[in-house]
Amino acid sequence: MKKNILHLYILAVVLFAASAFTACSNNDEQASVLPVNTYTITINATKGDDASSAPSNRALALDDTKLNATWAAGEQVTVYNVTKSTELTGNLTALSDGASTTLSGTLTGSVAVDDVLTLKFLSPDYASQTGTLDYIAANCDYATASVTVSSIDGNNITTSSASFTNQQAIVKFTLKDNAKVNDNDLSATQLVVTANGTSYTVTPTSATNVLYVAVPGFASQDVALAATVGNDTYTFAKTGVTFDNGKYYTINVKMALVKTLANATTDDIGKVVDTDGKLYNTAAEATSPAAMIAYISSKGHGLAIALTDQSATQTFYGGALQTTPTAVYGGTWRMPSKEDWQNMFIGCGGSKTNDLTYNDAGFRAKLYALSTEYIKDISNDVWYWTSTAISESSAYGVTFSSSTATFQSLSRSEAKKVRAVLAF
Repeated sequence: MKKNILHLYILAVVLFAASAFTACSNNDEQASVLPVNTYTITINATKGDDASSAPSNRALALDDTKLNATWAAGEQVTVYNVTKSTELTGNLTALSDGASTTLSGTLTGSVAVDDVLTLKFLSPDYASQTGTLDYIAANCDYATASVTVSSIDGNNITTSSASFTNQQAIVKFTLKDNAKVNDNDLSATQLVVTANGTSYTVTPTSATNVLYVAVPGFASQDVALAATVGNDTYTFAKTGVTFDNGKYYTINVKMALVKTLANATTDDIGKVVDTDGKLYNTAAEATSPAAMIAYISSKGHGLAIALTDQSATQTFYGGALQTTPTAVYGGTWRMPSKEDWQNMFIGCGGSKTNDLTYNDAGFRAKLYALSTEYIKDISNDVWYWTSTAISESSAYGVTFSSSTATFQSLSRSEAKKVRAVLAF
């Protein structure tokens, strides 16, 4: 009997503890659930840094370095409760046009006195723009304001007034050709602005040299521009740029032509050729560096040596490449002939000792200047094939020693290196 009483006592204690734990858990859950109500809210709101000078119709106004914006009746604003870290359901709607308006609407969620609310106008899309203020006003005019709940009377919320601040800078780019003194406007069909690590593509309805671009603000970052003008590309880059939100900037941009193989000159010897056929001062600037310009003829035809070997071991193979490098726009890959090698040595500043011996110091120095990776294989006593046959069993190869390149007859069955050349 005593044993049974003991068991009943223990069971009662366990059930009481469980009941108490459940009660506590329910209370915790109830405490963590925020009360949800539907509220009516009316807020006086202005937009822009200096709304008094903004036009009465819906627009963005550029006033010196200020960016001013106005409301249009029917525009909507979302609301986020910062204090409670929750989005409120519903929108506030602008009741009138102009620099200031009344925002009114019904919101559902949790709100208490002294809560801080963030008001957000528009979800911006900066990635693709047309270069006009009208487009920016309709698609990129992102603005926010912060208000504090001062009282709640039933379901009516009263807050402080809202002063919206633009969350982007607007930049007026006027494009110029830095190689021309007079009439140097560049009418672009596209402008790509890369700022703070993000690219924004601006495509106007017709070619123009004046483009308005909305960019989220940043401080001390790199900015790069690439403009498409006809079949040409012009570029500009600057470091340490700052664009403040709510500010308007006017910038004359002097852009440089990015040359292509089609307009290469002797001044471009030593430059890198990208697979898109464009020329760059360094391999780091190119997206897919493929070759280095080594020779330009008086008629504008040229040769560019591949940056790396195409084959480490290849027989003469009929004077052709066994495999072809990645295609380059505007040029054709081939195995360099004896004359091709000689022209490249001379084109890079070398000299001819005799028909079989050339000074190649300039040729190798230019490759070395680009990267040690591009020169390491062209070392002393290394042989490369030319495409120039001597007989059915022999062909010319070229070897390097100190600053001298020497051509010599080799058996076609020998395995030698191959470095392709790009003819254009």
